Amino acid sequence: MTANLLPMLAAASVGGMGVAVWKYFHTKKAPHGDEKTMEIADTIQSGAIVFLKTEYKVISVFIALVFGALAAFVNG
Repeated sequence: MTANLLPMLAAASVGGMGVAVWKYFHTKKAPHGDEKTMEIADTIQSGAIVFLKTEYKVISVFIALVFGALAAFVNG
C-alpha cells in the first residue's frame, strides 16, 4: 500500500508546485493599476514591514525565554 502511495504523493507535490509557479507568473503579469492604487500598495507594504519587524522582536524574546526555561529544566 505504501509503495503505491509514494508515487501519487510525489506527483501531487510536483503538481502543486507547478500550480504555484503558474499562479506566481500569472499574478506578476497582471497590471499594477493607476498611480493612486500603487501609492496605496506602497503604504500597505511599508506598514506590513513595520509590523513584521515588531513581530519578530516579540517572537525572538519569547523564543529566548522558552529556550532559557527549557535549558534550566533540562540541566536542573
